[in-house]
Amino acid sequence: MITKKKKLRPVDIEGYIKYICHNCLQEHWVSFKEAKHPKFVIVCRCDETLKVKTVESISIKHIKKHKKNSTAQPGGSAIENSSLVNETRDVLLNYGFSKTEADGLISSACEKQNFTTCEDLIKCVLTKFGESSNVK
Repeated sequence: MITKKKKLRPVDIEGYIKYICHNCLQEHWVSFKEAKHPKFVIVCRCDETLKVKTVESISIKHIKKHKKNSTAQPGGSAIENSSLVNETRDVLLNYGFSKTEADGLISSACEKQNFTTCEDLIKCVLTKFGESSNVK
């Protein structure tokens, strides 16, 4: 029998917070559950009693890593509007360009100018393409 694999979502988390004794620099690892308790203290091996600030909550946000577009500008900054790049790439793909050709054309068009609309970027890309394909 074939079953669909579902992506599991986390149901609980266990983690630790590191505190360092200001007296002897000893590290102390405290679980989230311990750090939530308002009267929790750490007794260090140097006999120092450390009152820790109560941790009310901890949130973890999952962020998907996106592949870097090959549309980076020479100055190190990339095209900031990825939807603009994707929309322009789709139009160029419909015109018959390959993905690598489209990305290269978009990258070279954005070397000296930032674009806010897909139409302006496409005009610039096609103009540069026309200039580069002219035989002199």
